[in-house]
Amino acid sequence: MGCSLRLAVGVAASLLWLGCGQRGFGQGTHATYTVHAFGPIVRTVWYLTDTNLAGFFGTNGVPVFSVGGGGPYSVVSVDLNHDGIEDYRVVATGTVTWGFQMEGVGNNAVWARPVGGMDMDAMIVPLPHGTHVGSVLPEGDTWALTETTPFGVAGPYFSSYSSIGVLGLFTNQTAYAGLQFHIAANVHYGWIKVQEIPWLLGGGIVYEYAYDMRPGVPVLAGIVPEPSSWSILGLALSALGAPALARARDGRHKPKAETGVSPTASR
Repeated sequence: MGCSLRLAVGVAASLLWLGCGQRGFGQGTHATYTVHAFGPIVRTVWYLTDTNLAGFFGTNGVPVFSVGGGGPYSVVSVDLNHDGIEDYRVVATGTVTWGFQMEGVGNNAVWARPVGGMDMDAMIVPLPHGTHVGSVLPEGDTWALTETTPFGVAGPYFSSYSSIGVLGLFTNQTAYAGLQFHIAANVHYGWIKVQEIPWLLGGGIVYEYAYDMRPGVPVLAGIVPEPSSWSILGLALSALGAPALARARDGRHKPKAETGVSPTASR
């Protein structure tokens, strides 16, 4: 009994990591982020520091919108695991069709619903809080990749505005999008929280995103382990007499509010 308990606690302790990191991407410094890890879940939260824009959007999240077919706020680079390699780009385009889309790099995909069309790829499915995100999707949905078409890069889209009307399942919603991406040869799952704002005509706000460090393990959209549960684990480690693990825990358990640089870049 005692050995089994020690083994279970030891395995859980190997996943215990509460910390923060930082990394800068692209151009511009109008937003910052903090990175928090709760057990195997790594979560990145965005904050707007541009005081002029904050009057329109508030300070939580980073806005994405196009000015004349581009501009400094038209792209947000997403590096889920902060290894310096871009995993996705949240893009507000602005040509004939005003679109708000998510472009996966390489084989990185987004939970979407195919619609077809030469300049359309698939509509991103808005997920409620707590939705299971894993390899198996409901019938009619797919893990959609980003494609290159005669009209340019076509990623799964949150919304699209044109002369024929408004398209997209995400229109005027704040919800989560499911992500399937690769670290080396391993598949990981994650989510991103986005608000689509109609008056931007193809744009919105990126609030946060997260992924599970364990390959192939599904995640629940918007959910991370409660810090209190890891505190309880720390007490269990001390009670079981594991001084080395306890010292490691004490040294890495305190979150730091470090700041990262905005990942926006001109398109």
